[in-house]
Formats: sequence, C-alpha cells, structure tokens
Amino acid sequence: MKRPPFEPRILAGVFVPESSLPDEVKKREQCCDKAHPVGRVFDAGTRHAILQPEAPVRRSRLADLDANFCCSIIGTCLRTAELRKLVAKFTDLGGSAATDLEVHHAAVELAVRGGAGAKALTKLLDDRYASVIQRFRGAQSAESLGEMWSEAMTDGEIAGAYWSVMTHPCCSLQLRQRAFGDVHMLSHLVGAANRADIRQLVALERENSELKEKIERQQSRLQEINIRQQETVRQLTGKVLDLTGRMHSGPEDRAGLLAELSALRNAVREKEHEASLHANRLEEVERCLTAHREQTKRLQTKYDEAMTLLRELHAELDAMERQFADAPNTQDSSPGLAALAGQRLLYVGGRPSTNAAIRNLCMQAGIELMVHDGGIEDRKGLLNAAVPGAELVLFPVDCVDHDSVGKLKRLCQRHGVSFVPLRSAGVGSFVSALTTHALDPSAAGRPPASCFCLRHG
Repeated sequence: MKRPPFEPRILAGVFVPESSLPDEVKKREQCCDKAHPVGRVFDAGTRHAILQPEAPVRRSRLADLDANFCCSIIGTCLRTAELRKLVAKFTDLGGSAATDLEVHHAAVELAVRGGAGAKALTKLLDDRYASVIQRFRGAQSAESLGEMWSEAMTDGEIAGAYWSVMTHPCCSLQLRQRAFGDVHMLSHLVGAANRADIRQLVALERENSELKEKIERQQSRLQEINIRQQETVRQLTGKVLDLTGRMHSGPEDRAGLLAELSALRNAVREKEHEASLHANRLEEVERCLTAHREQTKRLQTKYDEAMTLLRELHAELDAMERQFADAPNTQDSSPGLAALAGQRLLYVGGRPSTNAAIRNLCMQAGIELMVHDGGIEDRKGLLNAAVPGAELVLFPVDCVDHDSVGKLKRLCQRHGVSFVPLRSAGVGSFVSALTTHALDPSAAGRPPASCFCLRHG
C-alpha cells in the first residue's frame, strides 16, 4: 500500500515547520519528498542544533584574572573610600586606623582569594561602570575591542574602559597585557606631570599674587568711578527736572530751555552708557578673580602633596649625609648604623643595583644582612625560615609583590619580629629607616601612611 503524504517518516523524529528551517538546511533537503510541503521531520539532536542558539560567553570575573591585573584594576577603578567600606565587611581591617596602602593590599588579597569578597568587588565594579560595560558589549572581536580601548585612552575615560576591556569575553591575553601596560605607563606620566607642576607652582603663585593685587586695584577704581557716575547721573537728573519745571513757567525762553534740556538728556544717556560699561567690566573682573581663586586652591593642593614628598626625600637625604658626615672615606660606617652592629636584618625585594650597595653598607657597619628578592629567583618558602632569625624585616613597597608583603606581615606578627616598609628601593630610604630604628626602636612595625600604591599607581 502506498504511504499517505502526511505520514511521518521517522517514528522517533521531531516535526519541524518548513518556515523555521535555515536556507542552508533547505538546500541540503532539496532531495527530500516534495509531497510534504507542510514541514520535514528531523531527529531531536538535529532540531536542537537548528532551533537552539549558541549560549553566549560570559564576562570574566575579578577572581578569574591574574593577581597583577587585580592590583591594577582595584587601584585604577575604585576609590579608597569605597574600598574601606567593602574591606571592613570581609576582614578585620577597617576604620580610620588602617592606611590607604593596607586597605589596597587587603582588597587585592580578597580579589585573588576569590569567594564572597571577590564577588562583592566584581559587583561594585559592574554597578559603577554599567553604562560603559553596555557600550563595550558592541565589540565582537579582539580587534574592535582594542580600537574602543584606544578611543577611550584618547578621550581620557580610563577607569570604566579598563574594567570593561579586562573582563570582556573577546579580550585576549595580548590585549589585557597592552591595557595593563598603558595604565602602568600612564601612572608614570602622571608622576612626571606632578613634578612639572611643582616647578611651575612658584611662578604661578607669584603671578596669581600679582593678579590679585591688580584686580583689587581695578575693583577699587571701578567702584569709585561707579559712585562718581551715579552721583553725576543724579545731578543731571535733578537739572532735567528743574529745567522741565522752568519750561512750563513761561513761553519766552522755551526754545533755549528745550535746547538745554536736550543737551542734558544726551549727557545723561552718555553717562548711563559709561556706567553700564564700567559695571560690565566690574563683573568680568570678579569672574576672573573667582577663576584665579579656584586655580590657586588646586595648585595649593598639588603643592601640599609635593611638599609631603619633598619632606620624605629630605629625611632620606639627611640620613645619607649623617651616614658619611664623620667618615673620611666610604670604608667607615656612621654612628647611626654602628648602633645596630651585630644585629641580623632581613631585606625582601629591591633592585639588584641598589641591593649590592645596601649589602656593603651593612657589612661595613657590622650588620648581618639577609637579602631575599621576593620570589623572583629565591623561593618564597625560604621566608618561613628567614623571618624567625631576624631582629628587623625591611621591604620597599615599590619593588615587592603583594603576596610577599602579606606573607611577611603574617610571619612577623606570628614570631614577634618588627618590620619597616620603605618608601622606595633606594639606599637613602634604607639608611633613613635604619637610623630612625636605631634612635627609636618602638617606631618599627607601623607602616607609614601612603595615599597610593607606589608600584601600580
């Protein structure tokens, strides 16, 4: 018996309407029975592949990224006030007693560790830069994403674009490294710009003082002119009223009075015009004064930051001068370092070029110095044995990774060893810290306050 045209071909198949088939599937099925115009039958797997769209790739989370990327993202995209509130919920660190650097380190540790803290950081970043993330969703490839990042760098929209690029599904490792390098170099450019601002500050303050005096003189002069003009206008107005009354008194000298009245009215209009010009000039001078006051306030803030850094550099320079003040040559050690003779110190991180000079200074002063590079070539596990035998641990915050800093703090607290974070890996910072420790050993263990991460900006 001939099969009816509506009979399904496969018992286990699934009916698919003809209108929902893609063009390429229709081409492959041209050889099928044309007696079935309503639809064709496919197995369940084929129908799922045809009708079910591919699941979208999700964005990366903060915990999925490398630790160095987490540090750069947190330092660039989040403010310290926000981090203080969030870190206090997941750690014992919080309040005004914690320094900005400690809050930054704690946030990076939460991000690297994962869990609820990393999820909270990711949600905070997503909520803050939701509009920027939505704009970057339009990038469908690493090339288009890189072009959008370049445009954001040109426009100065760094924070939101940085978070959107680093977590975008299409972002490659090369693009992440490029964005990380751009942000890292931008911090150096900002530091160089601050130093240039310091050099210009003195000249700008002097110019601002001169402008203030000039504006005050102009204001006084314009106020005096305005008062005189108003007095003149009142006098002329009185004369106009007087002449108007006289004009109605008699017709014999009406023509002369009208001419005098017209002249006085013209004089009044001229004086009013001059008064209006002076009033406009006074308003312009006041606007200039307001702008200069705001500029002075901004420059004062930069000046205060520069003076803080200058005081730290002076302290390090004084320590270096005291180091060699009484020594006829570099073979003699200073009394400050000599006070620590016989003690064992541990120095973690730093640069090889300065580590050698630091080692020579300690050797001349009779100080036993152990140097660990923070995990570049030396194993981090060696710190477990080095910290208990040291009387003081020092590390430069600009040349040591966050993981080593956190591990050093925990080991020092466990074994009761004092530690001193150094501002930089220079010899001056090292000598200044040792001199201060020799004069006041109780000052160790409390890191100095810092408003930024010296490594990543």
